[in-house]
Amino acid sequence: MLRSKKEENVFLTVGILGGGQLAKMLAAAAQKLGLRVHIFERFSDSPASRSCDREFVGSWRSWEVLRNFAHSCDVITIESEFVPASTLHWLHSITPVYPDPVSLQRLQDKYEQKSVAQQAGFAVAPYRAVESEADVQAFAEQYGYPVVLKTRFLGYDGYGNRVVHQPSDIKSALRALQQREENAGIFVEAFVNFQKELALVYTRDAAGHVRFYPLVETVQQDGICHKVFAPAVVDADVEEQVQQRAARLADALRVVGTMAIELFLVDETTVLFNEIAPRVHNSGHFTIEACFTSQFENHIRAITGLPLGATEMIVPAAAMINILGTREGDPFPQNPAALLEVDKISVHFYSKERARPRRKMGHVTTVGETRQEVIDRIEQVAKVLQW
Repeated sequence: MLRSKKEENVFLTVGILGGGQLAKMLAAAAQKLGLRVHIFERFSDSPASRSCDREFVGSWRSWEVLRNFAHSCDVITIESEFVPASTLHWLHSITPVYPDPVSLQRLQDKYEQKSVAQQAGFAVAPYRAVESEADVQAFAEQYGYPVVLKTRFLGYDGYGNRVVHQPSDIKSALRALQQREENAGIFVEAFVNFQKELALVYTRDAAGHVRFYPLVETVQQDGICHKVFAPAVVDADVEEQVQQRAARLADALRVVGTMAIELFLVDETTVLFNEIAPRVHNSGHFTIEACFTSQFENHIRAITGLPLGATEMIVPAAAMINILGTREGDPFPQNPAALLEVDKISVHFYSKERARPRRKMGHVTTVGETRQEVIDRIEQVAKVLQW
């Protein structure tokens, strides 16, 4: 669809840093638009390597490989915000990187995210940087137990979080997080008693145009997004307020591409900001089957300068369930036939090389006429799904 600016008579090439399932789905969206895809991953035979035109393999410090990768691409994006900032800035000096490395560097710090969100008008739970058991104890005495300890960097899917229920838990929780990521920094926040967890996925282009997907309800399992129901059942004013603040946040950061905000619905009218992911997100997988334009296609459109597509749902209701590993071993599910006997589902397997407990091995989406219909069907999937 688009010409490369680097080579004559060649289609534009999108480079993706990372080769996991998000890169795999981004690659499919780019190829749907007639674009080429190159990926850079730290190991070979990644899930996205089977869906791209060229694969580059090296560490985040393999400068020669990174240079070749950058020169082969017209634009570069990410599937994870955890690429080292120094690598992002270096690549950006060769080929444009989206989201902008300066913005990404700010959002890599979950403590900094809270400040950015507050400036955009979001309310947040009380939080504070901590260095010692005494710091955590003082915070807990002020706000009450339980409290949540979090690493400032490299936390995802429940990794990097510890819930502290009593003073005797502080030492072990603090030590576990400090050992996980040396010098990463830790903060504590008050535990939120919420009615629902929500997520908003949206895409912003370079001109500042924003398209919002429906607000969705998410259900977590051990800190991992397990199920998503769209649209969320919330007051219309709540969704409008979230969208307004999300747009201000994206404008302040000059983010180009798809991003997601995770939220707590405390009561019918009160929403607290939890975290932001400056990339395509698990809570937006349902958009492939349920919306006019998926979160992946709109991300590709945004970073390549194409007009954003419509984000409305084309069905009244949708649901998604993640396929999570339950064992260590080969990547093959125990009963794929039983899963596929469930009618009216879309199955996405990620082709990862090994299964392990809590690892995302795929997802299943269903759409329907009513919320109860898709809930019932996704529960049917959960009963037969075994890995």
